[in-house]
Order: sequence, then structure tokens, then C-alpha cells
Amino acid sequence: MKMWGIPGVLSILLFAFFTYGDTLKFPFHPSNEHASVFQLEKMVSAVIGKNQELSNEIAQLKLVAENLKQENEDLRHNNGILGQKYERLRYDHESLKSWVQGNSDERDQIKNTNMMESRLEYMEALSLQITPRSCQALANLGVSKTGTYLVDPDGALIGESPIKVLCDMEADPVTTVVLHDSMESTHEAFSKQMASLIDQSDSCEKQHGGLVCRGEAPRPENPATSCSSLRRAGNTRTGYHLISRKKGRLDVVLCQMDLDETDPKFQMETSALIQDGAVIFDAFRRSDYITENSVIRYESTEVNIGDAMDPNTGVFTAPIAGIYSFSFHYYTDDFGLVHIRQNELVKAAMYTFYTSDLGEHDVPGQSVVLQLAEGDTVDVYLFFGKAMSNTDRYVHFVGHMLTPL
Repeated sequence: MKMWGIPGVLSILLFAFFTYGDTLKFPFHPSNEHASVFQLEKMVSAVIGKNQELSNEIAQLKLVAENLKQENEDLRHNNGILGQKYERLRYDHESLKSWVQGNSDERDQIKNTNMMESRLEYMEALSLQITPRSCQALANLGVSKTGTYLVDPDGALIGESPIKVLCDMEADPVTTVVLHDSMESTHEAFSKQMASLIDQSDSCEKQHGGLVCRGEAPRPENPATSCSSLRRAGNTRTGYHLISRKKGRLDVVLCQMDLDETDPKFQMETSALIQDGAVIFDAFRRSDYITENSVIRYESTEVNIGDAMDPNTGVFTAPIAGIYSFSFHYYTDDFGLVHIRQNELVKAAMYTFYTSDLGEHDVPGQSVVLQLAEGDTVDVYLFFGKAMSNTDRYVHFVGHMLTPL
């Protein structure tokens, strides 16, 4: 204690008081000098210990600060390196972008070249597809200049290759001229083209060793009667077509237009057919019919498509061969026998039995399906009895064609 001196001790105590405030609690009793000195020494030791602890913490903080400073320097150094790498990457990106753009331009040029080649191929294919069959057909498309053209008499994309002809667009009708040099060809394909040109022209004649064809042949009937007539009409599409070979029906056939007409497979038959026009009737009476041994006649028709039913005679006449369905019904209160007849031959019958005590009334009916040839007749014959009716139309004779034959 002597070593510190009173001023030194007071300085330490003041420092401790102002630094730690109420955290240091030392009992101090001035009445006991020795005890007070002892307490003061303890307090100074505690202050010195605390000071040493703080010095250690400050040293650690300085070390941490040095470490942070070094890390900051490292980060700044690394940031500089990253900046250089970024600049290098940006340069590489710009170079790659420029390279890609160059390749894209080159690819677009290649694409445009390929597109042009595809278009040229398409135009060539299209020109073959629309090659006219004669000079008249070319004129119908709006061509008016006389000159040498390619024509394909047997049809575009089928048969033989197109031939070169002189088209005289100023002639009336337009003239297709096959020159003498071409006529000297002995190829079978050329002969087929000549035959096709003659078939579709209005007239042809030889002049100066060549062939001169004028105009167009009249259009074939519609619908066509064969694949050959379809081809002559300009239809060159292979597929199923409708042709008319019998009245009242259309047959479905397969036309293979890429084959020669002499080939058995050029026209292939199918079992499919379509009815061309309907035959339907419904004849009725509003009053009784009591004339026995006679064909029942009718007062009118509700439907008479095809006009094959004559209500005045009661006779239906088949307009075309086919399978037909017929039905008849009526009202009666008497014994009776009624026949449905084909060409006056009984095909079906209706019989009624009457008992006067019961006062019975019947509405008998009958149906039949018949195969008829063109001109066959069907009627309803009252053998005996009566067919009663009123405004409710109890008497009806109905028929229609199911399918043509």
C-alpha cells in the first residue's frame, strides 16, 4: 500500500468508480483504518484484475480487427480478379454473339436457298399437274398468245408424258396442231396421246403430214356412265366415283385413273349403289268402297313422289326395277276378302269374319315386300265384302321403293 501511495490509490478508486459505477461494491468503514486499508487493497486487486481482463479483450478485438482488415483486403483482391473475369466473359459473350449471328445469317441464306429450290420443285410439279389437255383447254384458262405449248391429252399426272404442239389461239375454234416432225414418232405412248387428243376434240384432220384438231368434244352425260367417260370429261382423280348405268340408281365404282383403260383394274366394280330419286306414295279414301271383284280406287294421295301411283285406277306402276314395300289397311263390319296383287297375281290377303249378333268391326291390314321389274303393277283387289271409310281416312294404300336393282 505504501508503494502505491495515497494519491495513486485514490486515482485507481476514482477510475474504478467512474468506469464501473455501481458494479463494484466494496464496504468501506473509515473508523477502522486497518480494515479500510485491507478493503482498499482488495478493491485495487479487483480493479487490476478487471483491467487485465479488459486488456485481454482489447487485444482479442485488435486481433479480430486485423483479421477482418486482412479479409477485406482479400475480398478487394478477389473482387478485382472477378471483375477481370467478368470483363473476359463479357468479351467472350460478345464474340459468341457475333459468331452466332454470323451463323444465323449463313443458316438463313441456306434456308432461303433450300426454300427457293423447294419452290422450284413445287412449281415444276404444279406445272405438270395443270398441263392442259388441249389448246382449247389452255385458251379456257385465259391464254391468248399463239405459240408452242405442252399439252397432255390423256390427263395430267396419268398415262403418258405431255407432248409439244402448236396452239393457234387466233383460230375459231382454237386449233391444236401436232406438227409433221412429231407425227413421225412411232412410239406407242405418242400414239395413245394422239388417240386421246382426237377423242376430246370436236374435229381432227391430217394436213401437210401433221394433225390438226379443233375445239372440244361435247361434254359427256352427267353423271358419267363409266370411268372412261369420267376421264374424257377431264376427271383424272383416282378414287371411288358414281356412275349411272341404269335408270334410277347410281353405282359406286373404283376408277384407277393412273392405269390404261385396257387394264382390267382400270374400273373396279363394288356392290354399293345409291338410289337416284325416291318412289313413295300414300293413297287414301274418305268414303266406303263396296264394288266387289274390282281394284280399289282412291280419292286422293297424301304423298306421290315419282307419280307412280294412279289413284283413279288404284294401280301402282314401278318406274324402275327394285325392291318395294307395300301395305294396306281398311275398316269393315262385314265378311270380306281383299288381295294385294303383283301383275294381277295374289301376293298377300286379308280376310274378315263377321258375326251379326256381336256387331263386330275390324281394321284389318297386310304388308308385303316385292321385287318389281320396270313396268310391273301392284294393286289392291276387293274380292268380296266392303272397305269402309270416312273423313278419318280408314282406307290407306302405302308403298315405297327400298332399293333399286
